[in-house]
Amino acid sequence: MMSEPVLSRIWNIWRRPWPLSPAVLSIAVSLLAAYCGALVYLGALHTNLFGHDYFIFLDSGWRVLNGQRPHVDFHTAQGPVFCLYSAFAMIAAGSNLSIGFGIARAVATAAFTVWCFLLLRNRVAPAATLVLCVVIALMAGAPFAPTSSPFTQSMAMFYNRFGYVLLALVILEGFRPAPSSFRSGFSSGIAISLALFLKINFFGAALGFLALSLIVRRPRWGRLAGIAAGFLSLTALFLAWLRFDVAAMVSDLHALAVARSGNLPLHRLLRTVDNSLLAILLLVSVGLIVSALNWGKKQGSLNRLYPVALALATVIAELAVGLANQQDAVFFLMSIGCVLLLASIADVGIEGATQPRSLLGAILILGLCLPIPGALYDLAGFANALQDAVRHRTGQGVPRIDAPELVRQLMPE
Repeated sequence: MMSEPVLSRIWNIWRRPWPLSPAVLSIAVSLLAAYCGALVYLGALHTNLFGHDYFIFLDSGWRVLNGQRPHVDFHTAQGPVFCLYSAFAMIAAGSNLSIGFGIARAVATAAFTVWCFLLLRNRVAPAATLVLCVVIALMAGAPFAPTSSPFTQSMAMFYNRFGYVLLALVILEGFRPAPSSFRSGFSSGIAISLALFLKINFFGAALGFLALSLIVRRPRWGRLAGIAAGFLSLTALFLAWLRFDVAAMVSDLHALAVARSGNLPLHRLLRTVDNSLLAILLLVSVGLIVSALNWGKKQGSLNRLYPVALALATVIAELAVGLANQQDAVFFLMSIGCVLLLASIADVGIEGATQPRSLLGAILILGLCLPIPGALYDLAGFANALQDAVRHRTGQGVPRIDAPELVRQLMPE
């Protein structure tokens, strides 16, 4: 067991205020650059799971590059963001298609990570900011499908990873322990618009978190204006590209909804809840603890209860999005919510609170037990893909697919 001085020291590190030291910032930037460079090197991956998805990516990208528009000119089970990502990957590295997909994933990962850092800088304690940036970078860039084994490799469901990150950005903006503003609202507006044109179920979850943030915290006109400006500006650009054919878009999404409506079995929900029970109890416990610590502050009852509301909302969203994606719980949204709750009490023990810092350190360790396993899971998948790429690098610039079932369909005996 950790001694009280160790726990107290851990807590002191967690609540250390800004600015971030230049040495730590340089190390963080270097690690992100190295990580993104490795993603470029991995390219389109030595795929051994869901290899058929490559043809969906390539077809969508090719159609966009030849002037076609999703929903309007061809059916797509996803939104325009999915197709634009594939098109960018196909032209990013010229004839080296594999590197092109690596560049696309690296650019998206770097953009999401920097977005998170700028959103939280000077508003959330540096330690919590770095933890959240690491979790988001690993979620966006991990080279395997969510809930699959980290010892498989696949570009399948990368859009689900990006959707989870967009939801995380909406949660961080709406519930971070800092006053909201036009700029922060603009961030959420952009994220919600991207979720709409990425995958509709993430858009629905994003609206839920937005509504909850407006209920439990007094809305500011500047934030509301920023949300509207961000959402409407990006949405208008997408709709202009789609020739404002909203009817085609709605028809395409309706067809997808009908197809998915019969694929939400009760046994999957029960299995997901069973597998997630420990994480749910941990997150709700952290929410109750944070609410208790905040109870003595001069604020409204809704504001005191927002930690519990956030915990329950992330649990519900985790289960709902997982079921809609036909996956078990990824634990990502719950991890984001847990770290954010821990960040919200970084000032406890500084301004007149009576709780021993060793107790706060123990609470911190308890809360970090939720995001750390998921981050290590993604990191293990990244390490596995990297060592496999070093052993099997062909330099041919084309995706390498090693999926027996797909091979038998393409080249029957």
